[in-house]
Amino acid sequence: PCLRGVAIDSNGNLWVADFAGVSGGQVYELTPTAGSFASATPTAVGTGWVDPWAITADKSGNVFVTDYTPNTITEITGGIATVVNTGGVSAPRGIAVDASGNLFAVDGTSSQVMELVAPAYTIVNIVSPGFQGPVDLAFEEAMGELDLVKDGEDA
Repeated sequence: PCLRGVAIDSNGNLWVADFAGVSGGQVYELTPTAGSFASATPTAVGTGWVDPWAITADKSGNVFVTDYTPNTITEITGGIATVVNTGGVSAPRGIAVDASGNLFAVDGTSSQVMELVAPAYTIVNIVSPGFQGPVDLAFEEAMGELDLVKDGEDA
């Protein structure tokens, strides 16, 4: 296994993107037992993952996963995985969601950040961070800011 991304959803469940799982990659959900993940059993969610890279959750409990090689972003709602964006974001890496449910995803080929507006998740804005190689994102709701991580460094 090669764990690439983790997120906690609004129900307190832990989500993990395994980039190199047994069958190419897998996304797991862990529900805490007695407030701890120590004895939680991972549940595989969805099928057909290739290279799940990053994962985020919105305040409604929806989970979003970037799948690097097939160039997709997938939404998981109620245990059902649905691809919400095919094309437009190449080799997607990091992903974040703002308070309105809009997604921000790192395009691994162009090193740009794409804004995908909910609910159709169409690309409406390309944010050029001014440097090469952003790999991950986080949205600070209290500040209304999008934070970028470049090769393990906060940008």
